[in-house]
Amino acid sequence: MRAVARHLNCGTMSLYHYVQNREDLLQGMLDRVASGMRHPDVQGDPIKELTGIFMLLHRTFHQEPWIVRVIVAGDRGSAGVLPLIERALAALAALGMTEKGAWQTYHLLLDYCVGEALVAQERHTANERRSEKALSAAALPMPDPTQFPRCMKAVAFMGELDRVFEENLARFLENTALAETIRQKRLRDLN
Repeated sequence: MRAVARHLNCGTMSLYHYVQNREDLLQGMLDRVASGMRHPDVQGDPIKELTGIFMLLHRTFHQEPWIVRVIVAGDRGSAGVLPLIERALAALAALGMTEKGAWQTYHLLLDYCVGEALVAQERHTANERRSEKALSAAALPMPDPTQFPRCMKAVAFMGELDRVFEENLARFLENTALAETIRQKRLRDLN
């Protein structure tokens, strides 16, 4: 509360005129961000629907990085995101998932978004402290290229990780849809 008051250039006690406590402040901040999210247009294709929803969350997490820490703590949310969750669950159900499977997959996708945002935040912080070259060298020592050819090729992709979220999301969704189709076929074959 003191940090917020300092940022707003007011006294801590002045904040309590508007909010009861830290939790009340966080809830108001989450609700405000959720109400400002421009929901993507509804898509007929479940993969496109999921891509739109999770790209929106991805952008929001990068624009409002504090939200990620609140989500990780696990004790806050906003009713303003319920329409997005409902749409995501409906899209996963359209892929043939059970309610439980859709819920688990939704959480896996959310965890991917949150994890990617946390990694991006940590990289940003690390990059402020040292150069990109020093970061790459510290992250992965340079082995003999003949001994570890795939690792050496992977080093070239390290700088692209922040820019490939959508591509990785698409790959995950396509594989999830394929895996669900295979699972359903196996179930039909057993019956």
